Amino acid sequence: MRRVFLIGPAGVGKSTCGALLAPELGFGFVDLDAEFNGRVGDIGEFIAAKAGLGFYILNASGAFNINGIWVGVILIVALVFILTTAIGIVERRVLRWLPDLGSGRFGI
Repeated sequence: MRRVFLIGPAGVGKSTCGALLAPELGFGFVDLDAEFNGRVGDIGEFIAAKAGLGFYILNASGAFNINGIWVGVILIVALVFILTTAIGIVERRVLRWLPDLGSGRFGI
């Protein structure tokens, strides 16, 4: 089976040329970007997420692991709550001279 590979920088029209030329030459056509997006998801997110909670959630969603997705989301929410509370405590101690406007307090 003969194959033709179109290689070049992004945005130069490899997918368009391949889709137009393949039928003319009697070849099948596979757009690897579209194939990757269909199987794994957005290639940009895949490349950017190599570790951490985002990577965990992305992998869990790809495997239809609903419990894993929820664990990741709950951990992110908990981290945001903890960091927001800690920043509020530090802010109130460092900026004692500012009047308390009652914003950003979680009962502390």
